[in-house]
Amino acid sequence: MAVLMTWGPIAFGTSTAGFQMLRRATRFRVPTQQRIGNRPGYQFVGPGEDSVTLSGVVMLGYRGRASTLADLRALGDAGEAHSLTAGSGEDFGKWWLGEVSEERHRLFSDGAPRKIAFTARFVRDDEQPAGQVTAVQNRSSAAGATSSVISAVEESVADGGTATDVVAAARGVAI
Repeated sequence: MAVLMTWGPIAFGTSTAGFQMLRRATRFRVPTQQRIGNRPGYQFVGPGEDSVTLSGVVMLGYRGRASTLADLRALGDAGEAHSLTAGSGEDFGKWWLGEVSEERHRLFSDGAPRKIAFTARFVRDDEQPAGQVTAVQNRSSAAGATSSVISAVEESVADGGTATDVVAAARGVAI
């Protein structure tokens, strides 16, 4: 069996559920700030949603299994992110199942389909903060430490401390 892609234990391939198209869309968060008398301003605030969409066909009676789509839904119901890996070995990282849709075509007299067109959409699970977010967090920590120094200095001044007392109070706060 040729495996095109796996998501956890689910294999998309020629004998399960083959896909003809892989679409990846990556968004970036760049909100608009309205400005009086000027064009809007923009600022990058971090990465947005990253998604992979697989579209394919299961031809029952020839190749493929409808149970692959049922297995995919069941694994999605479990509510866990799994590794998304291309048949070439490329590891996309951890992804959630965002949506599965199917269309059943060319039905037999009992209602069973001969052909099932499907789409599976996965969204990236990014547990690690992006570099920009980490930098903001570091600056926030530094600002908190600076705030502690300012509080110590203000308290020393309010108590009538001398310049030497104020400096000692500032040095007493670890940054």
